[in-house]
This record gives sequence, structure tokens and C-alpha cells, in this order.
Amino acid sequence: MRRILIVLGLVAALTVPAWAIIGKENIVRNGTAMLWPLAPRDPRSLMQGDFMRLDYAMARTIAKQVVGHVGDGIAIVRIDKNSVATLVRIDAEGALKGHEHRLAFRKRGRSVRLSSHAFFFEEGTAKRYATARFGAFRVSEAGVAVLIALHDEDRVRL
Repeated sequence: MRRILIVLGLVAALTVPAWAIIGKENIVRNGTAMLWPLAPRDPRSLMQGDFMRLDYAMARTIAKQVVGHVGDGIAIVRIDKNSVATLVRIDAEGALKGHEHRLAFRKRGRSVRLSSHAFFFEEGTAKRYATARFGAFRVSEAGVAVLIALHDEDRVRL
């Protein structure tokens, strides 16, 4: 019995992370591409080792609209001709209109999290990313976002 429990625990420990990775890879392959403007950052904390701490203007906008809201929610964003996403409304129900997409968010205290708040890069390439102005994402139909790259002010991938 003990061996069975150990084997089941091992299978669960290996299956759960693998399933999460497969889900994220599916979003990267099939998700909707969109760019989110980065919020202004403190230049002293722009580069911290081999990663950049990110903040999104949209997260700040959502945070202002969901004061008093507790927990997770859905924002509706519209993508323009340049693939830049802007907030339309906070709405978990309702039908989507043209060029609108769901975007899941997590509210913790006063802040809102949309996706990764860190972008990791190779050692010695920090200067390349200093001009980042957009986060490039792939977003699933359910609104789960995966950060795939950073873009400059001309929306060119860095």
C-alpha cells in the first residue's frame, strides 16, 4: 500500500507541472497576439541581474476600476490595428464585440496582476531590453496571458 501511494504521489508530482507546461505551450502556439504598453518604471530598478521587472499600464487602469473588488476577474480588451490592447470594460459575462478579447486578472490587495512581472534574458544583454515599451503576449480564449517577448516603441521585437 505504501509503495502504491509513493508511486501515485510521484506520478502526480510529474503530471501536474507537465500539464501546466503543455497548457502554456498551447497558448503560445494558438493564443491571440497582443501588445500591452509597459508602465513607467524606476530606472534604478529596471535591470536586476538577468531579468527586468515589468509593470503594465493596463494593470494600473484595471486596479483603479476594481477598487473594492476582491479576488480574480475578467477584463475585456480591444486590439487595434497595431495589436496594441486597451481596456474596454470589466466584465465576466456579456458577449464580445469585434476585436475584443477576455483578459483574466488577479487582484491582490490594491494591485492587479495580469501575467508575468519579470522578463528573463541572457547574461550581458540587458542594454538590448532597456528600450522596451511593450510586452508581447499570447492570450487564450479564457483570458490567460503568456509573455513571449518585449518590443520597443515602434513595436519591433527586441
